[in-house]
Amino acid sequence: MIAALSDSQDHDVGDGTTSVVLLTGQLLRQCTALLDTYGVHPCVLVRALSRVAARGVQHLPTLGVDCPEGSKFVESAALTALHSKIVGERTCGSVFARIALQSVACTAAPPGAAAARDCASALAQINVVRLRGGELRDSHVVSDGVVLLRNVSTVAAHASPQTRSAQMPRAAADARVCVLTGAQLFCTPGTGAAARRTFEPTPTLLVNRIVSAGATVVFCQDTVGEIPDAVLGLFAAAGVMVVPQLSEQEVRVVCGAVAAVPLTAVLDTDLAPCLGRARNVCERMVSDRVLLHVAGLPDSARVCTIVLRGPSDEIIAEAERALHDAQCVVHLLLASAPAVVVPGGGAVEAALSAFFGQLADPAQNLDAPLNPVELACASAWSRALEALPRLLVANAGLDPVNTTGQLLRHHRATAAAADPPARDRQLGVDLASGALVDMVAAGVVEPLRVKAAVLERATECVAMCLRIDEILL
Repeated sequence: MIAALSDSQDHDVGDGTTSVVLLTGQLLRQCTALLDTYGVHPCVLVRALSRVAARGVQHLPTLGVDCPEGSKFVESAALTALHSKIVGERTCGSVFARIALQSVACTAAPPGAAAARDCASALAQINVVRLRGGELRDSHVVSDGVVLLRNVSTVAAHASPQTRSAQMPRAAADARVCVLTGAQLFCTPGTGAAARRTFEPTPTLLVNRIVSAGATVVFCQDTVGEIPDAVLGLFAAAGVMVVPQLSEQEVRVVCGAVAAVPLTAVLDTDLAPCLGRARNVCERMVSDRVLLHVAGLPDSARVCTIVLRGPSDEIIAEAERALHDAQCVVHLLLASAPAVVVPGGGAVEAALSAFFGQLADPAQNLDAPLNPVELACASAWSRALEALPRLLVANAGLDPVNTTGQLLRHHRATAAAADPPARDRQLGVDLASGALVDMVAAGVVEPLRVKAAVLERATECVAMCLRIDEILL
């Protein structure tokens, strides 16, 4: 259940997965104590917990700062998401923050179009190429087309004896692109899947059909299977460039880039309307790998490629996971209208803890009094939220007792003040020095939607756990 909670948080907003798990555990501990101490029925406790949590979500915007389009806060939020990762601020965080901003901006919905709701859909058109070698700071965005990583062995197949007489092209200008996805499309008649067909078109007929439609570049998904040398020779003789063994994700990116329609059959289809266009398709060697660059895309293309460099595959994979979090943060801010950020460094958690502490005090909550169970839930929320800045400070190697106590005392005094200045609500812990600083001024900010999702999902998960039979508890 906790794992599904983290996956749900990651799918929806892309960040805050650790926070939601920690908060759920702390809140469940507090609620279990209420069940043991007061004997409150779980259903009564769940209803009260949800009502109090809704008050906290409504209070969140009072802690936020507007983030207009083009604001510096967008890159700052991406840098905050990367701060604790392998590509953090002290290594190359600024490089990856700019990569996240550029890649999401390249694939953003055009003006007037509806933006994708979840991060997974929004980032589907961003192709990632993992190129071992170099340093992490050598990573970059290719915004003028799509880059695909090919193995030398795959490309070397073009140099087989049957294709040496007519060398396979390595580049194509003003390309007409055909994308094939049909299973075993070029298999030899009488063998494999073709043996079960009632009509077995010869490879020569298929090649002539593709060439006569005007295609100059043919992309083949791995489902097409191994392309026979004789077929490669026919394509080479016609001056057609063939790119075999594309994955399903690569086919999706290529089709979205060149506005092509993937073909499962050739003879029964009008091919000309299904072909895409690109100004240039070319191969180039980088280290021991071959990069295929598709450039000059139609205006409707909303795709880009990120080339990730690193000394090992494991470091590149970890950098990609960190970059995904930053991309989701950027997407949330660019897709929200209006976009709002909240201070980081434990400021929001401390301010919410102080807010729930006020709710739990009947003397300070005269306008909208709570019933006894809701008062207990407000106190549970306050104690659960205190643990998050404490863990944040401890992980930074600082004194969790004194530093967190100073932060909580400040926000409780701010919550009790009649009209505190905005700066007082934005104070958080500088994890480098341990001092309390203005997080907004320091550029340590996070999307408000991430914090709201953490509160809502933690409430839902605790509610499900409390409804489980007490024997299972």
